[in-house]
Amino acid sequence: MIALPEWESDFVRRSRRCTRRRNAYAAVRFLAVLVVPWTLALASSWGLGVVGRSFLAIVSFFGVVVILFVAEQVAWAVKRRQKRRAISALLCTVPELVLLCGLCVYWWLLFPGHIALAIGAWWAFGLLLGLWRYVWRRWALAEGIVQTKDYRLFGRRAGRSVKRVKHDRASLYVLPQDSAFRPGTVMVLTADEPEIYVSDDARLRLDADQLRVIIAHELGHSWSLHHVGYTLEEWTRKMFLVPFLGWLASVALAAAPARMEPILVFVFLTAMTLIWTVNGWAANLLNRPIELGADLYAVEMTRTPEAFVEGMRRLAEAEPYNVFPNLFDTLGFCSHLCVVKRLEHLAAALENASDEPGARRL
Repeated sequence: MIALPEWESDFVRRSRRCTRRRNAYAAVRFLAVLVVPWTLALASSWGLGVVGRSFLAIVSFFGVVVILFVAEQVAWAVKRRQKRRAISALLCTVPELVLLCGLCVYWWLLFPGHIALAIGAWWAFGLLLGLWRYVWRRWALAEGIVQTKDYRLFGRRAGRSVKRVKHDRASLYVLPQDSAFRPGTVMVLTADEPEIYVSDDARLRLDADQLRVIIAHELGHSWSLHHVGYTLEEWTRKMFLVPFLGWLASVALAAAPARMEPILVFVFLTAMTLIWTVNGWAANLLNRPIELGADLYAVEMTRTPEAFVEGMRRLAEAEPYNVFPNLFDTLGFCSHLCVVKRLEHLAAALENASDEPGARRL
């Protein structure tokens, strides 16, 4: 049984306060976006036809959302004094909003919608978004400073029939203090020779064993065989959930009474906002078992559960969000279980594994 960390009372209060504030901020942020289409509905005074007005309403909605997001990032950049991080957030998110605007215009023109065309448009959106995110990621990671081309990480793939695998060659990069990523970032681009990116803050906080097991967690997202079923469900969600819900919404709106026609496009935008939120919520729920599987893989791979626990404790102290159980965590609005639950799950899994006949203790 691994020893779970004992948290200082001052840190517990600080973490809970930080978590409450960030959760409240996220809730207000969502409500602000939800209010935008109805603010536009109240402020609309143009005298165009239905199609022209609807197109303008959709473009105006996304334009306002972009303006709000830019203002938010500028404010954070001034407060944090991290210009590159704000620029990175803008480069990552604004093109996504532009693509979503085009997708919504297309779906509105299909109104009341055809499921095959809706799915095809969603796949095209996903392809373009994936290409852009690849370009953005390469730009953001270009600031990494190579530390070694021969970082040694020995591992074992999970599963009884899979042979031991050694990862003798990996490239380790350190991200500068003012990088585009959060403090405590550890990121791995998986390949035959993985590329590992570690923030300067994480490198200073973690010792060699702790860094190695956190890297193994990131590798586990690609190489772990734990919770494979959830990965398949995640891909099913990515390919079909949003267009299916969008199609259902368009069919429902087509049956709306004629008196709702002046506000129909605003109802459509509200529905799309809710659908996008539901999609994110489903992604978080499906991501949780994948994260837990990656935790277990990291410990199996490095055989250093104590280093994993201590590494998680140190990273939590650097960013004390979602460390202890909270409402957002319980409802599944966070992509990761809180740190306490993750460590308890890992301890229980290791205890159960050690009780199996012939099992080796880590």
